Amino acid sequence: MKRFVRFIAGALCAGIVFGNSFFGEMSTVNAANIPINASTFPDAYFRNYVLNNFDGKGGSAKDQLLSDYEIKNATSIYLNGSQVTSIQ
Repeated sequence: MKRFVRFIAGALCAGIVFGNSFFGEMSTVNAANIPINASTFPDAYFRNYVLNNFDGKGGSAKDQLLSDYEIKNATSIYLNGSQVTSIQ
């Protein structure tokens, strides 16, 4: 599960950095209901960022889980000036 979450975070970050011009159309990732907790997001600051910026967006439930919808709609991450030390 940890490797899968790292893959999702890495793919999300790579997609944000390089955009669709590098990857073309990004493929759909089926990663329903990834828990937002210390096991899947070890950095407390990044975990709080994910909770505050992605969980419950677009009418989805604020349930401390990342749904497919929430993952697909996470289009940018802005961490400049934050205390985040890892995006694992």
